[in-house]
Amino acid sequence: MMVPMFFAGSFLGVLVIFGQGSKEGGRAVLTAVLLLLDVLFKIGATLCNECVSYGRAARRRGRARRADSMPTPEVATTRRPSIWPTWPTPSVEVNGSCRTG
Repeated sequence: MMVPMFFAGSFLGVLVIFGQGSKEGGRAVLTAVLLLLDVLFKIGATLCNECVSYGRAARRRGRARRADSMPTPEVATTRRPSIWPTWPTPSVEVNGSCRTG
């Protein structure tokens, strides 16, 4: 979807530039040059964005592939002892009787 829109937008931008450049006068030529710079910037920005996006996706795929191939450590499935002391649960009064728990 991105590629057809990219080419269609670039083609229409070039048509506008040539249409503006064919007019007489300094302002029309200056406008054509500015439009050309704008179109070139947008093409460059789109290419950079797509390259960065592709690179990030490739890095994610590589990380996922490496994570799948690594053995699962046994330490992750066992619970480590807590460094904090465990305090008794406060007493709760239920129906007039006091009990802990």
